[in-house]
Amino acid sequence: MKFKTYFLLIIAILLVGAVSAQNASAQDKPDKPPVVQDDDNESPEKQKRLARKAKIKMDEAKAIALARVAGEVIESEIEKEDGMIVWEFEIKDAEGRIYEVCVNADNGDIVEVELEDEDEEDEEDDDDTGG
Repeated sequence: MKFKTYFLLIIAILLVGAVSAQNASAQDKPDKPPVVQDDDNESPEKQKRLARKAKIKMDEAKAIALARVAGEVIESEIEKEDGMIVWEFEIKDAEGRIYEVCVNADNGDIVEVELEDEDEEDEEDDDDTGG
């Protein structure tokens, strides 16, 4: 019985020591700044940096997008998706539908044309208002 008690006491002491050592080493390390992911495309600095890297400039990409979907550009941005820099345009056509057209900023190819879902837009609007 004494052996069992001593054994459990030694195990408990070892566990407490290990936890204390781990906490002490964690306190010695300086706080690291958060890592910024590639999908942080909305900052103005990131937008400017990506635009400088683009071989196809915004006006040319816009013309390519409008040739694919006629209408009015209501929003545009440049972003990096899957390692590729793309110009993204939201275009409202004559019927009021909104399309997202993505143009490869390296070669001008249309990467994606997507009709925005009205239900999805409503959900995004609700999220933006906090309601």
